[in-house]
Amino acid sequence: MSVDWYSRTELLIGKNNLQKLKNAKVVVLGLGGVGGSCAEALCRSGIGNLMIIDNDDIDITNINRQIIATHENIGECKINVMEKRLKSINNKINIEAYKIFCLPENSDFIFNYQPDYIVDAIDTITTKIFFAKKTHDLNINFISCMGMGNRLNNTLIRCGKLSDTVGCSCAVAKIIRKKLKEFGILDLNVVYSLEKPSKVIVPNSNSNGRHVPGSFACVPPVAGYFLASKVVNDIIY
Repeated sequence: MSVDWYSRTELLIGKNNLQKLKNAKVVVLGLGGVGGSCAEALCRSGIGNLMIIDNDDIDITNINRQIIATHENIGECKINVMEKRLKSINNKINIEAYKIFCLPENSDFIFNYQPDYIVDAIDTITTKIFFAKKTHDLNINFISCMGMGNRLNNTLIRCGKLSDTVGCSCAVAKIIRKKLKEFGILDLNVVYSLEKPSKVIVPNSNSNGRHVPGSFACVPPVAGYFLASKVVNDIIY
């Protein structure tokens, strides 16, 4: 075995499985605290083709949890910063980066990419439901992250099925369960938390009227690693 940056991964999973990762095409929707760490973990795992999608620029409030956010790049486009970072890790990775607010009506290009896996790390519930149904109908591997805001304990994060989220006090999961039940989709892969979210009051002067959850450096990134781990294991096994 030649010594390269992925040598330790090859020791663990073997050359054939590493090649599967190099050939795989994965889409990551959202590059926030969850999605950013997921995208980097996929890159470091050897995924050879990655589509990243996010509409935001880096904000000072991102620094406490988002892997790409620093004081030096506030105001820069997230997908540009992430693309540069990922190529500095694996200079052979093929990246397609789109600065777009992902909605059902502008998502055709994602499916035209013919991905092996789509990872949902976005906040918009209607779009999460759309991708869950669309990928189910097209038989595309898909995993969705439930709510990680207002939580402190990363040891309570789990990877499982949407049905496992019953009783976990996640409002996002409750809404998605109800809607997907109507479509007969009962086996959605999800990352979720068993922790009951804290009730916090956050000034929303910079949120355009949106609810702003509290966040902690050790929770969203771990959820991102759970997502990436599921993707990698499904591809090689």
